Amino acid sequence: SWNSDEDANAVGMMKRAVALAPDDARVWGMLALSYMRLLRSAPSEQQEELRQRGQAAAARALELDPSQPDARAAIIHSMPVFRNWLNYERACTEALRRQPDHFELCLLKAGLLWQVGRVAEILPLARRAAPRAPTHPEVQVGLAVTLLELGRLEEGERQLEHCFSLWPRRSWIWFTRFN
Repeated sequence: SWNSDEDANAVGMMKRAVALAPDDARVWGMLALSYMRLLRSAPSEQQEELRQRGQAAAARALELDPSQPDARAAIIHSMPVFRNWLNYERACTEALRRQPDHFELCLLKAGLLWQVGRVAEILPLARRAAPRAPTHPEVQVGLAVTLLELGRLEEGERQLEHCFSLWPRRSWIWFTRFN
């Protein structure tokens, strides 16, 4: 699962990778995405610097490869969602048009769709993301909850049982039974 230590480690590793391969768009895109993921847990006084670093890394990646998907995901991460739903969705849709199975892009659009109550549209994205993250509890439980919300109870309960078996000590997963 995501945590601030893993995010910080990813930034450090990607900075080293950029030093070794300064003309590799994929490495720059991954650095941009790592900065944006680190934003989630960073103290507020560090967030603007991380956002600027992420945007700069994304710009470099796109300079090298205009369709680099990690850089596109990083840019979307930096966009406000609230009261910007249409622009956010358009950015996700355009990026997914180029890279329909990109894990982070699927999650970004699924998150937006959940926020605006368009649960039925999440399922194809969740089904594309889940196999890419078999050990990621948030993604696996997200698929289960989506199935349950859509009334696909047998599938959702099977997925939830799978999650319980993998993460029996994650108490937050058990609360999905009560929703």
